[in-house]
Amino acid sequence: MPDQPRSKRIMLVAQRPSDYVEMKRCAIALSRCGYDMIIVYYISGAPRPDELPVLEDMHRLKEAGEIADAFMFELTARSAFPLPSNFDNAEEQDAAASVPKLIRVSSYRKYAPRFLFRHRHTLIRFPLAIARQIWLPVTFVRTLKAIDATIAHLNLDAIVLPEDVVGLVTPLVVRAGHQHNLPSVIIPYTIANQSEAFQSLRGNGSYQLSRFANAIVGTLFPRWVMRRDGVALVRLPAPHIVGQELTRTAPPDPWMMNSGYADVIAVENEAMRDYYSAAGIPADKMRVVGAVYDDTLASYINAKEAEIAKLRAALGIETARPILVIGGCPDQSTSCPRFDFTDMRAFCDRLAAGVREVAADYEVVVRPHPNYPEMGSMLANHGFLVSMIDTARLVALSDAYIAFGSATIRWAISCGVPTINYDVFGYDYDDFKTVAGVANVSSIDAFEAALIELRRHGDEYLNWKQRSETDAQRWGTLDGCSVERIVALIEEFCAARSGPRGTVGARAGQEQS
Repeated sequence: MPDQPRSKRIMLVAQRPSDYVEMKRCAIALSRCGYDMIIVYYISGAPRPDELPVLEDMHRLKEAGEIADAFMFELTARSAFPLPSNFDNAEEQDAAASVPKLIRVSSYRKYAPRFLFRHRHTLIRFPLAIARQIWLPVTFVRTLKAIDATIAHLNLDAIVLPEDVVGLVTPLVVRAGHQHNLPSVIIPYTIANQSEAFQSLRGNGSYQLSRFANAIVGTLFPRWVMRRDGVALVRLPAPHIVGQELTRTAPPDPWMMNSGYADVIAVENEAMRDYYSAAGIPADKMRVVGAVYDDTLASYINAKEAEIAKLRAALGIETARPILVIGGCPDQSTSCPRFDFTDMRAFCDRLAAGVREVAADYEVVVRPHPNYPEMGSMLANHGFLVSMIDTARLVALSDAYIAFGSATIRWAISCGVPTINYDVFGYDYDDFKTVAGVANVSSIDAFEAALIELRRHGDEYLNWKQRSETDAQRWGTLDGCSVERIVALIEEFCAARSGPRGTVGARAGQEQS
């Protein structure tokens, strides 16, 4: 009897809690289609408090058999570790390691004499700064080597990423994958273009072109520089740019997410295809197939009454009032173009005061952002119901949605849910400004005025609901078949492994060689 062919092994990449939420959804869906899914979570050092639940959940998924394996890749140690059952036990983590580790070389600070290190800000600030400029590019080279070793060890067939964005993770993963003739497929969950990258960095001093090292590197590699409204920035600080150039992982457009060398972008819908095209992504790099979360949304929409009853029971809601969902945001208050409040707590206090005006019409449910769960606690203090139930489930079954520049607004659009997009951090993104069902506001007064229109007893809400349904099909593919199309896309690129891959893969190889 001939041996059964093994299941294809796919590595899924995540590097922040918000990545993991959607990559977990993807991993479970593809695992049910017969793939051996391996999640690798990249961390910069010891796991942060908000990352511990992610690692614990990865361990749970592995133990339950929902994924084949899970690893934590520590960038500072340049090693991948299987997840231990106890994340506080570093010895257990080391003992469980099975992926070959490269020799650990800590930063130059470890070898500095204690006296000098203790007084580094006054005695050796300049030498340390010079050392950092040299050390970080070396880190890129060493990390690429370590990622390559991990990929070789895992015996993969393909790599799935949530994005391809400049830095120490996704470009190196894509490059290492190509070195093993593995296709890289981007299954996006968020949205960003060049303008958004610029706006998010313009207040950060490390990215100013006026800095000496940035000015030199920006002259040598001008595609990393952007100038707008009298402000000149580099996309990454100088040593990081040198590291990307040294490893040949610098994308054609460093300012545009997903402009790198991944083989294909599994584009979510027609609106997103137009968005990527306007930002310069080549048409032959995109396939409109839908998104994993589209099938999640469709499963709730197609049985809405029964699902709403289940949701009310899960949340402990006993009334028949419609549901207003507030999607939380990460804390960007100290690094954004504009923030009209003293801190996030003051913002949440004013937000709660405004929402309370429509609380009689709705059951208000707060879903905190994975990267900033503290916002949930702040709003819970005002008596609002806080839940970590899947945002897609909440949005699909809601009657109104409030968000703050979030990519999840696309879910509300595709479900025909009236939405307020409050630009509380002053980024002035254009993403949803032309969508009829989205009220884009940039001040607390405008936000409170939009809330009045959400009151269910007026004609304003009915008109808003009708407008919301006009763009639904362009922003979502809710036929329940998106995962099937994604599987077909992965199979297509896996099938090309044995010989030269298609034009996209070939171009990537030429650009990176």
